[in-house]
Amino acid sequence: MATEYQLRDYGYEEFSHRLDLTSDVFNLLRQGSRLYLINLPLALYEFHRACKMSRGLIKNIRSVAAFEEPDHLKERCEFFKGIRDRYFRISDQISDSGLLSFFFKNGTEEMSDEWDELVEDCCIGSDKEIRELIKQIAENA
Repeated sequence: MATEYQLRDYGYEEFSHRLDLTSDVFNLLRQGSRLYLINLPLALYEFHRACKMSRGLIKNIRSVAAFEEPDHLKERCEFFKGIRDRYFRISDQISDSGLLSFFFKNGTEEMSDEWDELVEDCCIGSDKEIRELIKQIAENA
């Protein structure tokens, strides 16, 4: 529940909309539309906005994830996998075009990696045994 609030509070809906819009623009560009160069700045703008919002979401999620219950964190992990997978799909969309790959490949890979790390951290954090072990180590340090 706390993570859902934090996502809404940060603007997950707007982030999701930007990511969808970016994907739609990439689809237009891949189709070889004559408006290719006109749509490229829009794609750059939407993609960079989505990445900026994505970084903020990840930071926000990480700040509350340590306080989440393991079961709830496990549920959220599946949700985060979906976001990561959306970046993977965008990477697939742009891989056919040298120009799109040139402009967007690094950013897409970076965002995919950041979401992948968050998914891994949440999966580890949702393991009750690992959390208990970390708690014991912290108490003994």
